Amino acid sequence: MWTWLVLACAGSFAGVALPLATRLCICAVIAFQGIRVIRRDAWLLGPRAVRVVDWSGAGWTLGLGPERRSLPATPVGAGLRAGTWLILRFRSAEGIHPVYVDGGRQDERAFRRLSRRLRFTAPAASRARFTR
Repeated sequence: MWTWLVLACAGSFAGVALPLATRLCICAVIAFQGIRVIRRDAWLLGPRAVRVVDWSGAGWTLGLGPERRSLPATPVGAGLRAGTWLILRFRSAEGIHPVYVDGGRQDERAFRRLSRRLRFTAPAASRARFTR
């Protein structure tokens, strides 16, 4: 999780021909933004962290923060499926909220319903494996 942050700082520090103070400032900005994003989106800390994604015929609702404050939202684009991971983005009155769903840690039936709702299909290799 921290690898990309370390590499981005190292690249900005060693890969540009700027004064040392400027390189340190660029690295600090990258680090502070990266830590903020990791806290909110991966560790689910803070009032804007998406803790719950709920859907029904009426639409999508996000549960934000530790108190799971309800907020109506709509999906932005189709999202991305990488193996058992779903990477989704939702738009609400408070802005864009990224959501990472680890299918290996979720209820299998709920994860399949979510995938169907988002119109994800299994990769061709997986479909072939399950049809044999």
